[in-house]
Amino acid sequence: MVRGEQSASRSRRRAFLLALRALVTLAVVALVVRQVDLAEVRLVLAGADLRFLIPIVALRPFLYAVRGLRIWHILRVGTGRRLPILSVVGWHFVALNLGVLTPAGLGDFSLAYFLRRHGIDVAEGLATVLIDRLLNLVVLTLLAGVGVLLYLEGQDSVEAALWMTAIGMLLTLAISYLVLIYFQRLSEQRSWRIASAFSLARKFGTEHPGAVLLNLGGAILQTLIFTLQLWLSFRMVGATVGFGPVLWLGGLGRMINLLPVTLNGIGIYEGAMVYLFGLLDVGAATTLSAVLFPRLVSWLMAGLVLSGVMLKSSLGESDEEEVA
Repeated sequence: MVRGEQSASRSRRRAFLLALRALVTLAVVALVVRQVDLAEVRLVLAGADLRFLIPIVALRPFLYAVRGLRIWHILRVGTGRRLPILSVVGWHFVALNLGVLTPAGLGDFSLAYFLRRHGIDVAEGLATVLIDRLLNLVVLTLLAGVGVLLYLEGQDSVEAALWMTAIGMLLTLAISYLVLIYFQRLSEQRSWRIASAFSLARKFGTEHPGAVLLNLGGAILQTLIFTLQLWLSFRMVGATVGFGPVLWLGGLGRMINLLPVTLNGIGIYEGAMVYLFGLLDVGAATTLSAVLFPRLVSWLMAGLVLSGVMLKSSLGESDEEEVA
């Protein structure tokens, strides 16, 4: 009885937090819309060179493939098991797209669930995702720090100091948030095996330093692919922004996107990028248009993938009913 009450209490708390984040998301999006002339955005989008859309779309699955290989690599080193690469990468692709269209965290949990078919328990799966996120955080922190030094310090020393303080606080918040959320989810699983999670992290993090560096290199490659996609988006809307500024300022924007305030960072990321590229005299409408293209591609691809998974699932159920 007590366990049922606790479960109901957790469900109510999650529903309340989800509703609160949805309201904050709407408020942030409304604030961004007030800062940007939507009529100008429509003009920018109407004049976009859609030839750039082909490589932008093509880079998205390549980005997912790199992330999937990193997940497979962490599992391979951390567990010592021989896992099928295509299956792990494929399910990671499905899980990421599930996470795009659902509140943050569900995609990661679904990946841990999918990995159970390969003998990976939920604790090991979530620990793997946590390691992946922390390595990504290291790369983003370096990018954000360089972005502050190159583009914000010259604006005003006080402003630069405030930005550096904000990034430090954000980094602490992000790490604390990731650790608490993931281990809270671990503790809520009936098949919880915290020892297996720590064992995987220990083997990967301390016994194989070369593997950590290799996976960190994969995180850097992943960031370069994302930056290329965003740089092409700026080119598509006619903005002549160098690859370097997109790398450093994009990293800073993605760091700000980690704030667990809105659903999947919607509004926070766009508003931050409009401000940051405004330092380079890139128009707000142009920046917003460039930032929206990769996000729209991500949403469309997620919709197609999930529709395919649901169709396959429904066909499988129909076949089972016919056999029965």
